[in-house]
Amino acid sequence: MGLPYVADNFEVLIHDLECFDVDSREARTAQRRLISLPAQPPTAEQIDVWTQASNPLVTSLSEKLAKRIGSHDPARLNESVNEAIGWFLEKENALETLRQVAPQIHEALLGVITRHSTAKR
Repeated sequence: MGLPYVADNFEVLIHDLECFDVDSREARTAQRRLISLPAQPPTAEQIDVWTQASNPLVTSLSEKLAKRIGSHDPARLNESVNEAIGWFLEKENALETLRQVAPQIHEALLGVITRHSTAKR
C-alpha cells in the first residue's frame, strides 16, 4: 500500500491454533487456567502523573500520533495521546500483577519483550 510508516519488507504472519500441536495447546490452556490476570486500567491521575514525568516521550508520541491520525487538532491529538498512554500503563499494571502472581512467567515474558525491543533497534 506504500504507507510511509510501514517498512517495505513488512510481513504479516497469522498463527492460529492449527499451527500448534495438541500437547502444546493443552499445556497452554492448563497454564491459562492457573493465572487470573485482571488488567487494571489506569486512572486519569496516573496518566497525568506519567505524562508529567515522561515529557520527552510524550512529545515524541504526540509527533508520531499526529502523523498517524492525520490530524493536528489539539483535542483529538490529546485524546489519542492519553489513550496510548493508558494502554501502556494498563500493560505495565498487568505485568506487575503477573510478577506478583506468576514470577517465572513474568520473567519469561520480560525476556521476550526485551529480545523484541532489542531486535527493533
